[in-house]
Amino acid sequence: MPNLRFMVHHLQHISDLIDLCRQCGIRNVVISPGSRNAPLIQGFTALDEMTCHSIPDERVAGYFAMGIALETGTPVVVLCTSGTATLNLAPAVAEAFYQHVPLVVITADRPVELVDNQQNQTIPQQEIYSGFIKQSLNLSSSNIDEVSRVLSLSTEPHPGPVHINVPVREPLYEVLPPSSAGKATFRKEIKSDSKLPAEITDAVRSASKILILCGQQRPDEALSATLKKILQEKNAVVVAEAISNIDLPEVIANTEPVIASIKENERKEFLPDLLISTGGHVVSKRWMLWMQKHPELNHWRVSEAPDQVDTYGNLKGIISGTPASVIEQLMSHFDNSDQTYFNLWQRKNNQLQRNKTEYLEQAPFCELKVFELLLKNLPEDCNLHLGNGSVVRYAQMFDFKKSVRVYGNRGVSGIDGSFSTATGVSAANPEKMNILIIGDMSFIYDSNAMWNRNLPENIIIFVINNSGGGIFRLIDGPSQHEWFEPFQVAQHPVSIRNLSLAFGLEYYRRESEEEIRDEMPIMLKKGKPVVVEIVTPADINEKVFKQFYKI
Repeated sequence: MPNLRFMVHHLQHISDLIDLCRQCGIRNVVISPGSRNAPLIQGFTALDEMTCHSIPDERVAGYFAMGIALETGTPVVVLCTSGTATLNLAPAVAEAFYQHVPLVVITADRPVELVDNQQNQTIPQQEIYSGFIKQSLNLSSSNIDEVSRVLSLSTEPHPGPVHINVPVREPLYEVLPPSSAGKATFRKEIKSDSKLPAEITDAVRSASKILILCGQQRPDEALSATLKKILQEKNAVVVAEAISNIDLPEVIANTEPVIASIKENERKEFLPDLLISTGGHVVSKRWMLWMQKHPELNHWRVSEAPDQVDTYGNLKGIISGTPASVIEQLMSHFDNSDQTYFNLWQRKNNQLQRNKTEYLEQAPFCELKVFELLLKNLPEDCNLHLGNGSVVRYAQMFDFKKSVRVYGNRGVSGIDGSFSTATGVSAANPEKMNILIIGDMSFIYDSNAMWNRNLPENIIIFVINNSGGGIFRLIDGPSQHEWFEPFQVAQHPVSIRNLSLAFGLEYYRRESEEEIRDEMPIMLKKGKPVVVEIVTPADINEKVFKQFYKI
């Protein structure tokens, strides 16, 4: 007869995991329903410290959790049952990986001996997110001590998703035992910016043309302050698109149109001696193609993550550390009194702004005009969420108010989670207004974001309806083929109105510049989720957009 005094409860590892999550400081848990994860649901919902969010669709749940983590800067648990539910989390996990978002993915599973043995709702789940996860752990009572380390990795030394797979034996609905985890010890890595390599400091001293490129990142007050000082005291050029959340005077923000306006015979003088880059993705394809043409460019990347990102094929080295501190150290070695290079970029940018103003004054109603109106009338201190495809590209053509924080899923750049991410951000900070601008295809694809009985009330959704995947009409090449409209643009029969009303949202349709200008202030004061469909003429959109890049 077994000695019952020393038998471990079959759900003990679940109690311990939940307690360690609590000790780690996790306060938000996004839960998708299921049976195998029932003990985990029981444990998380029993804790007063936890705010639990019910999201039935796992794909939505993953992005919703990511949105909360983006807004709070703290780890968020997303919990699902076994089988294909785990696969439905994969898009959000990949996006979180490339955006460096602290997501704790907990998947319930059957015991290992039941996998691949024709058991219900079972697939191999260990290492299921391999390639886009910081760390995976297949939990058991014997390795519970590993949980603290894995949870720490969601934030240290740089944020990112971690995965804890939890095999659960039946019975599933017993009362959980008390935690036996004890006091958790979480690693806190102190970031220290080491001495800069002599190669880069020598390059800074000898350079006369330095360009600092900021990719996608969360607002960073220290970096903004450093760049402001550089712009005031040095003659370096700073390029930062809207998703960089760096809004300073004299920053080159409209990257794509600025690069397009530089003539081929001017390119050489605009090329820097030294390129210093930081942050994530840059939207502008013209920028990428220009940089890739110059493998000789002296390019150094500043990053807190141990990545080896070489987007342009000319990376000379990576400097590990916080961007603000490293760039400040670097620029202390730059003493260039010649403003020629700085003024060159400023003149080109100022000319673009004048040309853009003149062009928009005579342009007919189209998407370009719509974005001018929407972005010009954003409320102060709001969150702006940009869908992918044509939306994020149009937005990069305009400037934003300084108080606007810009979000966009540019880690992997899929259309599948922009709406869901925006609802997560909105839920995390109910006092802040959120504006989502999204295309019709993206809205329909992610419409289950509205399948949320606690849908945040502080969000307005502007759906740009250009009859399908409008981005493909804006790029050269595809439209000459007969399969272009049915298979690439993929026009749809979906009524945005009926879809919105089916989920109980208030809906409006607008088809003119006057309607948008006159009624946008009213929409922003609704105090509840509203869908505003803006119908634009597809043929005119294409003509106006392409002509803009010829001015």
